[in-house]
Amino acid sequence: MKPNQTETFKGESKTLGNGTVYSWVKLDTKGNPSSIGVTFTESALKGLPETEGPDVEYTLALPKEAASTAYNHIAVD
Repeated sequence: MKPNQTETFKGESKTLGNGTVYSWVKLDTKGNPSSIGVTFTESALKGLPETEGPDVEYTLALPKEAASTAYNHIAVD
C-alpha cells in the first residue's frame, strides 16, 4: 500500500440470488482496518429462493487484512 492511501481488500464471495455477495475490509492510510462490510451486487436480491423451512445463512470469511480486528467473518441470512 502506498503511503497516505486507503485500500480496500475483498474477502470471500458467494452466489446469492442472481448475483453475488462478498466481504471486505478497508485499511486507513497507516494500514490499520478502518471499516469492514459486505457488498451485494444489484442482482443479488433478485431470484432468491422462497423458503418455508429453516433460515438460510451465508458465512463470508473476511480477508486476511482484517486479522487485527475482532472479526473473522460476516454472516448474511
